[in-house]
Amino acid sequence: MEQPSTDHADAAAMRRLALLTAGLTLQGMSLPGTAIIQRALTTLAQHCMGVAWFCPPTVSHEVVCAIAPTLTDEQRQLLTPRELAAFLAHTSARSATTTPPVAIDGAITADTALAGSGLRAWFRIPLGGRKGTLGTLLVASALPRDDATLAGLRDFGQQLAFALDSAQLVAQEARCAHAADLLLGVETHLGRQYDDIDLLTMAFTALIERIGRTLRSSTALFLVGRDDPTLALAAFYDPDIAERENRRARIIENLPRLGDGVIGAVALGGSPRLFPNLGHDRADIGDADATFQATSWLCVPLREGSHTLGVLTLGRASDPPLDEGDIALLNLIAGRCTATLSQARWAQLAITCRALLAETAEPAFILNSGGTIIAANIALATLLGYTAA
Repeated sequence: MEQPSTDHADAAAMRRLALLTAGLTLQGMSLPGTAIIQRALTTLAQHCMGVAWFCPPTVSHEVVCAIAPTLTDEQRQLLTPRELAAFLAHTSARSATTTPPVAIDGAITADTALAGSGLRAWFRIPLGGRKGTLGTLLVASALPRDDATLAGLRDFGQQLAFALDSAQLVAQEARCAHAADLLLGVETHLGRQYDDIDLLTMAFTALIERIGRTLRSSTALFLVGRDDPTLALAAFYDPDIAERENRRARIIENLPRLGDGVIGAVALGGSPRLFPNLGHDRADIGDADATFQATSWLCVPLREGSHTLGVLTLGRASDPPLDEGDIALLNLIAGRCTATLSQARWAQLAITCRALLAETAEPAFILNSGGTIIAANIALATLLGYTAA
């Protein structure tokens, strides 16, 4: 690393102080983590007269970048995704472990077009949070590499990690409040017995809208028919009022079938599925699933024993992406929906059976002295799903 002169040392010390001050401004922001990261990258790029990247620890999330306005068009053209990908591979920026901040050896970039960008100082700053690595900052600067700049970036990284941890805590508190409100809403809409399918459909419609509004997501409930391989759309909500009916129509035109796509596979007995980044996972979902306009998406089954009564889906087009916590919440809601739907179907079946028996003098069953059924009402047995032995 270069040994600065006294003048350069003073300038570097000022840069360190400026970076520390900039890092402190990240505290107390009422912003989501993604907005804090973007603001931090913009600040770093301007202070270092170069480029700053934030690399999440997993490839399911996109790398975020900010470029200083002082860079020329020629310099920007050298910073291609291909060159960046090669650089990320060299620097292990996707590492899930927290390593010390380092000034990256220039030899790493010497074999790439990045060497001609004029950005001669490259730094890697891992961000350690309360529960592990939050990601990695990569900074490419036109300024000299020196210890003071590295120390300033380390200070900035610590402030950014603290701000992201704080944002996560605020988000978790809001999430718990939303979950409590939503579970209360489930009981409001489903906390009674339904023996009328039309009334139950209205309750499901109101519940799906409440889920979508609370979680800012597109929400749909599909039901599995008794003898129909095509699932029925029982309720749908989309936060985009202008597109809501168009999207509903597209779903109805392309309803999922048992076994087809993710929804069909879950309806056939599959496990809940989560796609936190559809940009990476779009090829893994079917045509019916792709009708949802979302960047993260999940679906959970309404399961009663070994039978699946339906599928509940959730799609979000904004940050934060859906995660395992959303699956846990949707599983709770799906369980309540399953119980209510099952009860309503049994109640409806009982009403139908009573009406059928009222229309005929034939008894439901005839038993012998040992309690064994020796004869049954054929229409009733068929309705209940029994066939002659």
